[in-house]
Amino acid sequence: MPGASSLRAVLPPGTRLPYHATAPGKALIAHLPLAQVRALLGRAPLPALTPRTLTDQGELTADLATLRHGGWLAERSESATGQNGIAAPVFGGAGDPVAALGVTGPAARLDDAALAALGPQLAEAAATLGAALGGPARHLPPAARGR
Repeated sequence: MPGASSLRAVLPPGTRLPYHATAPGKALIAHLPLAQVRALLGRAPLPALTPRTLTDQGELTADLATLRHGGWLAERSESATGQNGIAAPVFGGAGDPVAALGVTGPAARLDDAALAALGPQLAEAAATLGAALGGPARHLPPAARGR
């Protein structure tokens, strides 16, 4: 849902963005086996949407590890210049990621401090949603516990 502010990002229905360039995309692939991630992404180098898009699979793999450690991850101007986002995976009944919860906004408002404050709350909400969908009871990593 678009915000009420004069600055907003709106993508037409059906818009597709690459997994490696968005926080929700990364949240969906972070817990997959590396071979499956490589099959989804194709060969390196990965396409750049902005100068900050991770195009090296090694750098992307390290970024995905931050999600596995903390329960959420951020993207900073990787899919659109001046736009930041965070996301956390939602796990379904089979224990696989079936969706991602994400928040995207202007980098001026969704700065590093806001990302750090919202990340643990988003991870907790994703875990709660996953449990409601019959997903496995997941203990949030210490870094994801915000309260």
